[in-house]
Amino acid sequence: MAYQTLGLDVDGSSKQYLKNEKLQQLKIMRFGEGERAKVFTCYAKALALAKRTKSANKIMLEAIVQFTDTQWEVDILISNS
Repeated sequence: MAYQTLGLDVDGSSKQYLKNEKLQQLKIMRFGEGERAKVFTCYAKALALAKRTKSANKIMLEAIVQFTDTQWEVDILISNS
């Protein structure tokens, strides 16, 4: 279970999850590289609008590093300009 992998199962909460049928029906949303790139750019834009330019620049630099040589590199670079 993910709880055990992350070390969150200190009180047996994953066992409660297994017993609850409604919780078992929930689906996990998976994010691809494109969604991650969009999250980086949107977060940086929000920081810039909040006049936190240092943080926004830091986020964009991290995005540039992570998405170098991917199909989203151009999107990141355009968003950074």
